[in-house]
Amino acid sequence: MTSGHDVHGEGCTCDCDSVERKLAALLDDELTAAECAQLRAEITACPECAAGLELEEALRKLLRTCCGADHAPSRLRERVTYQLRVTTVRRFN
Repeated sequence: MTSGHDVHGEGCTCDCDSVERKLAALLDDELTAAECAQLRAEITACPECAAGLELEEALRKLLRTCCGADHAPSRLRERVTYQLRVTTVRRFN
């Protein structure tokens, strides 16, 4: 999708660069239902954009699988939380 071409392919009127910029918003549920439907229709009509969406979804799934299962030990979370509070208090005093 980063081919640098705004319009490509036979019969494709997709603006791939625009679609690519909106993929994160689509996957993060930041679009209205109408925006989502319109963007998905554009993606469906463009093989390059469809492949880009599949790649982004696969990457997010891999990240959730690899990085989402591990949690910081409770003692570490407590220390980080404490430091954030101390830093915030010092900053505003």
